[in-house]
Amino acid sequence: MINSIIRVAQSARPHIPFVVINTVRQNIDRKELSLLDVGCGDGLMGSMLKKKTLFSVGVDIDAASLKKGYENNSHDGYILCDVRILPFQPKSFDTVLAMEVLEHQEKEDALKSIKDWEQIAKRQIIITTPVGECRVAAKEDNPFDEHMSFWSPQELKQLGYTVRGHGLAKLYGDNGWFVTAPKIFMPLLYVLSILVGPVVYFLPGLSGRMVCIKRLDE
Repeated sequence: MINSIIRVAQSARPHIPFVVINTVRQNIDRKELSLLDVGCGDGLMGSMLKKKTLFSVGVDIDAASLKKGYENNSHDGYILCDVRILPFQPKSFDTVLAMEVLEHQEKEDALKSIKDWEQIAKRQIIITTPVGECRVAAKEDNPFDEHMSFWSPQELKQLGYTVRGHGLAKLYGDNGWFVTAPKIFMPLLYVLSILVGPVVYFLPGLSGRMVCIKRLDE
């Protein structure tokens, strides 16, 4: 029963205001004909965005995750490579999307990646990342899980991004409630995250995750 509720809550996320994936969807309009999903992982997020673009490519360094993305039919094309060395020409995609990628790089590498994404994108860059310190260790089955840098909303604002907050900080990371709480409390935590949505959306410093958007065609 609890697992069924969790699955329903997860599948509904793209349609719930103030949830990360919903904010991402709302900022990809009909003009965005192509999308590059940097660090696409297993394609779960990409599959939720598929109807918003005509053509999308997923890139990831982890072959196993990329294979899952292919099986999930989350994108039209897939490239196995290090996201720090992307094989694309300037202005190759309307939108560059990097969901939960920055924190997996050292700060210097991540700042360089942001500049690269801004070169590859024609219209916009959308970045999602935890707010502040959110520690996640490397996993035995995925050494790329480790969080290697931490980011504040102010840092992204200084780079020209509009920043929106989502959820509570205590929900995320290896010590967050989503990991440590008994599964029976998961539906309650999802509801709590949604209830605080309107507040942390405009006060990202209080949030657990942020969506950072930069338009290049304005």
